[in-house]
Amino acid sequence: MGFQTVSHVTSVAKEPHHIYSSSPMGSVNVPHTILNPRHLTPLQSFGDLTGIPEARAIEQHAVVTPIDATCLHQYLQAHPNRQLTNYLVTAFRDGFRIGHKGPRVTHYAPNLPSAFAHPEAIDRALAKEVSIGRIAGPFSSPPFTNLQCSGLGLVPKDGAGWRLIFYLSAPEGDSVNDFISPDEFSLRYHTIDDAMNILHGLGPNALMAKADLRSAFRLCPVSPIDWPLLGIHWRGQFFVDKCLPLGLWSSPYLIFNLLADALQWCLQHHFAVPHSFHYLNKFSLPAPLDRTFATGK
Repeated sequence: MGFQTVSHVTSVAKEPHHIYSSSPMGSVNVPHTILNPRHLTPLQSFGDLTGIPEARAIEQHAVVTPIDATCLHQYLQAHPNRQLTNYLVTAFRDGFRIGHKGPRVTHYAPNLPSAFAHPEAIDRALAKEVSIGRIAGPFSSPPFTNLQCSGLGLVPKDGAGWRLIFYLSAPEGDSVNDFISPDEFSLRYHTIDDAMNILHGLGPNALMAKADLRSAFRLCPVSPIDWPLLGIHWRGQFFVDKCLPLGLWSSPYLIFNLLADALQWCLQHHFAVPHSFHYLNKFSLPAPLDRTFATGK
């Protein structure tokens, strides 16, 4: 039995290999460490700000995401897992908690050699992220009294260019990742056998479209409560990352095990793609040969 790939959208970065894949639909549990606290005052939401005027300006930086929480709520109203639905809607409105359970103390980890080898690429990447609101800054002094700065680096993109990464596993024993439980954020990936079983059930010459979520992690805003954990120090200036970064241990779980599972459910129940499934940020949309993808028939 064969199948045809009928479409493909540019993929995003390869994600850390130490996290695994998604749970059966409707059975996803949301760890208590990432549930958003309610009834926070604005100052509590932003942690301990320093007294400098630039730092006060960070209070005006809203949670930024292209995903409309109200629209997402409408699409997920019939989802069987109400905890998941309520969590996602709240998180896209107020930001995702990253699951950090360690001390909130200042530290500055050194940037990676790749950053110093290509400083102009770091400059461009930071300027882009600041311009679209996903990173706040630059600040001449740390905007939080307990700001933790992790190392910046670069990895080559598929094709050409560089991708900005955050090394959140340093300093060893006292890094942001050291205080995020791998047990709470582990995943089990779908396998090629899962895909072949679906295609086998659709009959000979089944079609399969594939679509990738571009910059998937960056779609997910971080709760202002956790902004002090995501500091950046570059060229004597300070920045704060406001979206899930590559390199954060909980990012694959938050985006792929929660958001991607919800999007898969939407494809199956609202867009007549009953056999869709995802591997990380890559969605496969199989259908029998006589199925028309464009019209959803």
